[in-house]
This record gives sequence, C-alpha cells and structure tokens, in this order.
Amino acid sequence: MINSMTGFGSAELNDGDINISCEIKSVNHKFLDLNLKGYELSPKLDKKVRNTFNKSIKRGSVDIKFKLTNAFTYDYQINIQSLNKFKKKLNENGFHNDISISELKDIPGVLSSKAKSIVKEKMVFDVFKAALDNFLHDKQKEGMKINKIFTAKIKKLQNLHSSIIKLVKISSKTRKEKIKDKILNLVKDIELKRVDEEIAIMAMKYDVAEELERIKFHTDSILQTINKSGPNGKKIDFILQELFRESNTLLVKIDDSEIKSKALSMKVLIEEMREQTQNIE
Repeated sequence: MINSMTGFGSAELNDGDINISCEIKSVNHKFLDLNLKGYELSPKLDKKVRNTFNKSIKRGSVDIKFKLTNAFTYDYQINIQSLNKFKKKLNENGFHNDISISELKDIPGVLSSKAKSIVKEKMVFDVFKAALDNFLHDKQKEGMKINKIFTAKIKKLQNLHSSIIKLVKISSKTRKEKIKDKILNLVKDIELKRVDEEIAIMAMKYDVAEELERIKFHTDSILQTINKSGPNGKKIDFILQELFRESNTLLVKIDDSEIKSKALSMKVLIEEMREQTQNIE
C-alpha cells in the first residue's frame, strides 16, 4: 500500500512539572531531508532518533520539533576573586555603591551558570517514538486516500483502453475498404493482390496495436505497484511517464475523431495521476 509524503504526528508526556512534547511533520521532496529543531539532543540521542526515523521513511522534507519545559536545574558560581578586583577598582575611582544582582550578571567573568538536564533520554525517545507512530499512521491514512483515487482513475483508463481497441478494429476495417474502393475507381486493370499489399503498407501508418499493448502493460504495472508495500513513488512516476509518452504517440497516429477524443481523455487522466504522484513516498 502506498504512503503519502505529507503527514503529521505528535506526542506529549507530563511528569510532575516536566513536560516533553514532539511534533513531526513532512511535505513533498525528491529525497529525504530530515531536520531536528527545538530542544538540542545529545549526539547519542540525535543519532538514535535519526537512525530510527530513516528505517521508516525514505522520502520527504521532514521537521521533528522537540520541546521540553522545566527540564533543567542550574548551578551558579561567583568568582569572588574577580568580584573583589572589580569592587576595588570601583572604590579607587570614587564609586562606593553596592552592586545589585542585576548588575552582577553583566560583569564579565564574575557570575556563571551551568544548566543540567533532569530529563532521562529514554523519556525523550519514548515521546519521539509515540509521535513517529502517529506520524506513520497519518501518512498511511493519506496514502489510502491516494490509493483510492489512483484505483478509480486506473479503472477509467482500462475502460477507455478497451473502448479504443474496439473502435480501432472497426476504424481499421472501414479505412481499408475506403482505400481499396478509391484505388479500384482510379485505376483499372490492377491486380487485387497488389492492391491489398499497398493497403496493408498504408494501414501500418495508422496501426496503434503496439501502443495499446504497452498502455495495457503500464496500466497493469501501476495497479500492481500501488498495492505493494514500501516507497514506490519514484517507480510509479516513471511508469506514468512511459504511459504519457505512449498516449502522445497514440494521439498522433489516430485520425478517427471519436477514438482521438477517448485517447485525449486517457492522456488527461494520466496527467492528473502524474500530479498526484508528487505526494507519494
């Protein structure tokens, strides 16, 4: 079953005052472009998240956003030696006011702080996994919608294909009879065998049997591919390109207005499917 390249999934965990949330969203892209935003993960956890994600997704531009609230404790240190030097300089220059905390934090080399995470990496990863599961489910749900659209369009293609085959047989027979009558009316004393040979050569110019056969093959291939698991978007796009090329050739070779109209409808359907393919992983 095909998956959509667009999707969204989120998850959240509350543990006392600590809140951990993760959002994953993706849009169309030729390749996989993965971006981690928000809370900065440790190198180890970052690698684990990326490896886990890469096993599930092969295409799309993806943003994974982490947000943690009340996730840190802070240690503060005051460099007493530097502070005393600073106060001494103030006194030497006639400044005797006490220094406030707000002023202290702006003095270079005096006050420093160090943040320490109190959140276990497993908690962050578990929230990511839950968001990933929801994300994959959303992509599958959108993929089912695309699959339904594709199946309906393929059915229409198959019906048009069958109709064109029937009409081509009738048109071919009629064309041969008309050409034969014209030749016999214009030229007397000509062998019928030679006439039939010339008609066969002329009819080859309008023969679309190969194009119709290839259109059937590609249509069947798409139907099989959309029901296979895995990222098949590129393959479907390639098959549709071939279908589009065959439908163009068909239009060029056909001279019957009714058949041409059906071939044009076929081409429009293929173009619609090519646009939809841009959203298939």
